[in-house]
Amino acid sequence: MSPIKNPNFMLVAGTCLLLMGCQSEQTISEPLLIGYVTNSQGFPVVNRNNQKYILARQSKIYPADVFDTNKSSKVEISLRDNTIITLGQRTHLVLHRFLLNGDSSSIRLTLSKGTLFVKLNDSGSLELQTPLAVIQLQDANIIYVSFAANVLEVVMTKDGTMMVSNDDGEVTINSTNFGTRVIAGSAPQTPYAWTRRRLQRLIEETSVKPFLKKPQPPTHLS
Repeated sequence: MSPIKNPNFMLVAGTCLLLMGCQSEQTISEPLLIGYVTNSQGFPVVNRNNQKYILARQSKIYPADVFDTNKSSKVEISLRDNTIITLGQRTHLVLHRFLLNGDSSSIRLTLSKGTLFVKLNDSGSLELQTPLAVIQLQDANIIYVSFAANVLEVVMTKDGTMMVSNDDGEVTINSTNFGTRVIAGSAPQTPYAWTRRRLQRLIEETSVKPFLKKPQPPTHLS
């Protein structure tokens, strides 16, 4: 059979191949779903691709999401490895990385202000960056973090290993309900036991209590 030389046919065929290629490329570039919102209070916001969205139960979570809560909002997130992250009020958090390989996971976050609760997966690792220090966790750790007024406080409430470090020094914590404090311009302080009252304050700050009645959302997110 002789080859087709009709120029119109060749133009249509070329256009179809181009569209198929674009469709294939678009499918590959779809963001990876890494978790969901499991609880929310007020109107927490995520900034994604320079667009702001209000988060509610079952909202999807993607890598590079940037989260903000105000004085009346909190949000709880569950990632694909069953790690749970809760943001208290007036918190700004960036989810830089989430990698899952079998049962093992690796997470990297940045906390710029506010309070945070993290319950890590049994085979997970976490790197939490803050303006004053870097916190590193391994395996089934539970921590509460507070950063405000140039003071960082962090406590571990389950057996595991937590290292807190900056340019001035580092400490390693292996005991339940022990934590450390970092003041701007100084090394992390010697680990110390937290009182029940002090720990309860952070637990309350990161506990999400949804509204019983659904309020009206704001008219804009500027």
